[in-house]
Amino acid sequence: MNRRFRIGVFDSGAGGLELMDQLRRLLPAERLYYFADTVNNPYGERPAAEVERFVVEIVEGMLLRRVKLLVIACNTASALFLRLPPEHPLRAKLAAAGVDVIPMAISEAVSELAVLKPRRVLVAATRLTVESGVYQRMAAELVPAAVVETVAAPEWVTRVERPVDDPETERALRRDAVRRALAPYLDAPPDALVLACTHFPQLVSEIREAIGPRCALVNPAIGLAHFVKNYLDVRGLAADAEDRRDGRDAVLFTNGRAEAIEKQLARLGAGSRVVVRQVDIRNDLSGKAVDIVGFGATGQSVLRHLATRGASRIVVRDCRVAAAEDVRRHFPDLAVAVKTGPDYLEGLSEADVVVRSPGAPADLPPFRAARAAGAPILTDIDLFLSRAKGRKVAISGTNGKTTTTILAHRLFAESLGDAARIVGNVGRPALDDLPELTDRSVSALELSSFQLEELSALPVDASVLLNITPDHLDRHGDMAGYIRAKGRIFTLLDARAFAIYNIDCEATVNGLLPQGCRARMAPFSRRRRLSLGAWLEGDDLVFAYPDKRPLIIRGFLNAARFVGHHNIENLMGAGLAAYLLDAPPADIERVIRRFKGVQYRIERFYRLSGATCYDDSKGTNPDATIKAVEALDAPIRLVAGGSNKGYGFEDVAAACRGRVVAAYLFGEISPLFAGSLAELDPPVPATLAADLETATRLAAADAKPGEAVLFSPASASPPGQKYYQRGDRFKAAVAALGPNELDDVGGYLPDPLAERGHAH
Repeated sequence: MNRRFRIGVFDSGAGGLELMDQLRRLLPAERLYYFADTVNNPYGERPAAEVERFVVEIVEGMLLRRVKLLVIACNTASALFLRLPPEHPLRAKLAAAGVDVIPMAISEAVSELAVLKPRRVLVAATRLTVESGVYQRMAAELVPAAVVETVAAPEWVTRVERPVDDPETERALRRDAVRRALAPYLDAPPDALVLACTHFPQLVSEIREAIGPRCALVNPAIGLAHFVKNYLDVRGLAADAEDRRDGRDAVLFTNGRAEAIEKQLARLGAGSRVVVRQVDIRNDLSGKAVDIVGFGATGQSVLRHLATRGASRIVVRDCRVAAAEDVRRHFPDLAVAVKTGPDYLEGLSEADVVVRSPGAPADLPPFRAARAAGAPILTDIDLFLSRAKGRKVAISGTNGKTTTTILAHRLFAESLGDAARIVGNVGRPALDDLPELTDRSVSALELSSFQLEELSALPVDASVLLNITPDHLDRHGDMAGYIRAKGRIFTLLDARAFAIYNIDCEATVNGLLPQGCRARMAPFSRRRRLSLGAWLEGDDLVFAYPDKRPLIIRGFLNAARFVGHHNIENLMGAGLAAYLLDAPPADIERVIRRFKGVQYRIERFYRLSGATCYDDSKGTNPDATIKAVEALDAPIRLVAGGSNKGYGFEDVAAACRGRVVAAYLFGEISPLFAGSLAELDPPVPATLAADLETATRLAAADAKPGEAVLFSPASASPPGQKYYQRGDRFKAAVAALGPNELDDVGGYLPDPLAERGHAH
């Protein structure tokens, strides 16, 4: 940790300015950042879950500013921070950044009571602080002989934060507010009164006038300032005398109007010493040196976004030399530095903020060095979620996530039209949709494990996790690493969100859920009857949840137009999200009943000499191919092949037994897959082909009427190719062999990624 970094302080408003003043007096060499959440104050009368969300967002925003220590001045926020469990994602993020958080000096205040030895103690605080019981518990331990009472005084916060302009009127209002709250204690004052809110010391003259001279007033801010000084001294983090800066060495951020804070500073006599800026705490990049790693579609959308965010310096980094020309061609008017080639990550630790494209592994040494230097490592999804308006549904899973995302979008679009958006790992980069979102919007957000692995927060209304099977093991190391990455779609949720999951998925139930989730759980199952969530009863599809009217889609299975049991799970995940977020029930039923499938996912598109052809080019891992093979009733001629990502093919070969009459394989995986098929009893014959087109011709030539020709790669596309491009090649190879005998063509939902790719 760099001792020249600033001390961060935050409060629910201007109440903590006295603490800032105490810190300036004790630590004149230090520079301070102070954030006043004037938009959301007072915290004390809000729901605890909502205040906890504010705390998490503000702490994460302060980390962007390279603070060496973060002090929570607000007693309410401190009480809620202390309740965060050890496994909370915010604690892991703070540990990674090497930043400690010091809550308001509750223990220091109670320690002062131990010295005073009062018989009666009154704690004046906000409602949430009183309800947390933190002062009462500590006082019982350190001053067991004292009788501790509490009084909630929300009106005192209002008087400090929203004073009237006339001084005489304001003084009268303050006296009345103080006497109303303390009325039960004025005839027999306590021995000590703890001012357990940072706003209350600004009313000390009115409090003293009301409570009398014999009651000791305990101000935790004084003890906290001394604690911070000792903390820095012991750890060698105190700024040197040469770092001393006179004059405006404190910067005060607010999410409200800067002029309102400036007036309060003037009343306190501190206005000339503090710079005030209005910011969005979680997405303020003004004056920052920002490095963008990776300049594909995501990196370009990040640069478009940063061009309006006031960054002082932007560096684009990409291993491709051609990225420099991409910058010049697409952003000719931006002053952007570009670093390409094998040493493209050299000097990354000099950045204030790094925005990483999902394809760049987060554990590379340059990223670790940048993180150690205090730079947060963000993704475009971090930037999107911190500013996106409206409701949001995050969707992930090894297989089915794109189909489910497209379905979720369609379910909301029935009533919202263009206000429903599809973003993330499919369609346009998320940041490109940001300017078009309104409070009415609903964004269906597909997230891959690459995007989830270092996501700093997930402020969404619902998360859907469809399944977890082995994938991307070359990136995540092993299955446990992959589960950890996927699991963040739940572990990052707050208590107000819904966690929608497949209770039939063993890896989710046994590997992920034990990691902890604070959200409201909503399971779905196609195998068992549940009491809440989504399930099947005979042919009917049921959605139900406490305090909501059940939605039953009668005859769902009999009327189904789609292929494959996995699509039942996709419909359950998307439908449950729409149901829980109050999409009109008629819209949900209408979309589910007419669902046939999505392009490139077991898409029936051709019949050739009596054999039906299916394009499942999105089946880019063995488990996806298993689902495709199990979805078809006809004997299958399987076309598969592509790049090897470390998969084993024993399970997919076992699924082929009794279903696949022959396989036609190409690419890196062909000898491995063929070997697994040969070990079956009886073995499934496999033909090795030079390429996709050759494999397709051989399969079609061998196919008999009533059989199926299925292209499901069971592996990744070669570098430079997209899954839909391979699907288009397969379709073209089939069409070249003869006329189409299929009447029922089309009706599949379009694939946004393919649409965008074809447009370019």
